[in-house]
Amino acid sequence: GFILYKTRFCRLLLSHQILCRLRIVISKHLNTLTIMGHSNVWNSHPKNYGPGSRTCRVCGNPHGLIRKYGLMCCRQCFRSNAKEIGFIKYR
Repeated sequence: GFILYKTRFCRLLLSHQILCRLRIVISKHLNTLTIMGHSNVWNSHPKNYGPGSRTCRVCGNPHGLIRKYGLMCCRQCFRSNAKEIGFIKYR
């Protein structure tokens, strides 16, 4: 059977097989239709812990993060801002 969905932009007449293939998520409260693609399915859950949840406070880069002393700064930004932060190089 076919199902009629009303969205903000158009009305869709979709079969159950098409719905399963497209991974469609329907919000009944907002009356909207969202088609979740490949990347949306993998990144739909919020990351509250682990290396993917933290980014550099200066540039937003998630790689090479220095968390010691609460810096939360990537190594490239740390090297460029070390003197302003108050770090002194002895050697």
